[in-house]
Amino acid sequence: MTPNQAHVRYTAAEYDRYTREFVKPYDEMLAAWILRQLHNLPPDLTLLDVGTGTAQFLIHVAQLPELGSARLVGTDVFEDMIRMAQAAVHDAGLSHRIELLTDDVHHMQLPESFADLIVSRSTLHHWSNPVSALGEIYRVLRPGGTALIVDVRRDAPEDAVKQFNQLREKAGLGSSFLDEKYTAPEVMGFAEKAGLQSCCSVDIGTEGVSALGLSLRMRKREAV
Repeated sequence: MTPNQAHVRYTAAEYDRYTREFVKPYDEMLAAWILRQLHNLPPDLTLLDVGTGTAQFLIHVAQLPELGSARLVGTDVFEDMIRMAQAAVHDAGLSHRIELLTDDVHHMQLPESFADLIVSRSTLHHWSNPVSALGEIYRVLRPGGTALIVDVRRDAPEDAVKQFNQLREKAGLGSSFLDEKYTAPEVMGFAEKAGLQSCCSVDIGTEGVSALGLSLRMRKREAV
C-alpha cells in the first residue's frame, strides 16, 4: 500500500455503488456551489474533479444544462477507480464529455493554470502530505479561478455523523472513521504552511447534511 492509499478500506466497486446510490444530497450541494460560480466564468470553462473515484459526481454535473459547454476532467491516484470510472462514463453515454486521468494530487501531470474550477470531495484525509497537495491544486488553478475541497470533519455533530453512517451502512461500508479526519483549524493550518493563507478560507457546515463537513475555499488572484 502506498502512502496515498491510507485509510482506503473499500473496493472500487463498493465505492461506486456508494457514490451512485447514497450520497446524492452531498453531490447536489457541491453541484449547486459550482452553478453559483458560473457568472464569473466563460461557458467553455474547465472543471477538474481531484480524486474523482468512479466519476459519479462528474456524471451528475455533465447532465446539467448550465455546464453543457464545460470541459470536465477527473483524476484519481487509483487505477482501479479510473477503470471503473471509464466504464461508468461509457455506460452513461458521456465519454465525449468527461476526461479521466490516473494522477497523484501531490505531483499532478496537469499544466499550470489548467482549470477554472477545482473540486475535491472526501479526499483530504487520504492525502499523505496535505500541504503539498494544496500547493499543487493552487498551481493548476487558473488566475481568477476557485477551488473547493470538502471533507468530513473530526468534530462533526453526533446527529450528522449518525445520518452519514446510516447511509454508509446501507452501502455496506461500515461507519466512518472520524479519527482520521481533520478539524477546520487543522485544515487552515495546512493552507498556511503552503503559503496560501491569503487566498484560502475554511468553513464548517451548521445544519442538515452540511453539518457533517468542512470546506476549504481557495481563490487564485487574477494576474496583474
